[in-house]
Amino acid sequence: MEPAGQHSGKHRPSGRLPAGGRDASELSPAVVAASRRHLTSRYATGLDGFLWDTDQIPLPDRAAIQAVVLAAQARRIGLGRDLVAALVLIQVVRRELEAEEAELHAAAGQAGLSREILAVVSG
Repeated sequence: MEPAGQHSGKHRPSGRLPAGGRDASELSPAVVAASRRHLTSRYATGLDGFLWDTDQIPLPDRAAIQAVVLAAQARRIGLGRDLVAALVLIQVVRRELEAEEAELHAAAGQAGLSREILAVVSG
């Protein structure tokens, strides 16, 4: 299991096409890396800024997404690229959560939890 915010490469296609007609499963590592670089260079402060400046360590994906959400809520202008980059990272985070959910379901099954219980807690 990779740490939160790191690209796992695991994915469940959504069945919907994003703008431009490309399926989200086509997100390349280069696009994900570019999104992380862009958002980190714009929003990293304090220790995160130091880590970016010294070692090129990007913000965790969820922190970068949250920074864009807060900027949008503050109605900052010029967020177009930030919003696109955050939407790319949303896909990465979604893939990671889906992979973790699958692992938890497998572990729950191995622990003897019934499908009925899993259905109730999974929604």
